[in-house]
Amino acid sequence: MSTPQPASPHTRILLVEEDETTRLFLEVNLSADGYRVHAAADRDQALARLRTASVDLILVDVNGQTLGLIDWVRGADPALCAVACDTPVIVLTSHPDEVHRVRLLERGGDDVVAKPFSYPELCAPGSMRCCAAPRRASLGRCSSPGRCAWTLTTAR
Repeated sequence: MSTPQPASPHTRILLVEEDETTRLFLEVNLSADGYRVHAAADRDQALARLRTASVDLILVDVNGQTLGLIDWVRGADPALCAVACDTPVIVLTSHPDEVHRVRLLERGGDDVVAKPFSYPELCAPGSMRCCAAPRRASLGRCSSPGRCAWTLTTAR
């Protein structure tokens, strides 16, 4: 396993968040830190984006509709999806209980952040670290692992 490397400030992030206030807050702050943020308000907008453009990270608030987004990314047909199946997925959830967080990790999330959270907490060096591609490949969840590890860094 390789050592985590800093993310490029040109990292492309797909932000999927139904709550407009939270979505705008994250979009503005991540953009101010130099990230290219593509925001989606729901699963359909996110899928449309993933079918046409590649991203380096998916930051998704999981609810009933967007939960299937993790499954879709992990099992995506390369002919139908521009994103690699090993793209890191950071899950935001309003369910702070341990069982729920573990299930999200088992389902393919690389990290889980419970709401409410602060922006510095979300962007802390250990929070956005993704080393799950080799694990996912060894579990047969991804047939083409690419990126292994990196850390989201901010200018703040």
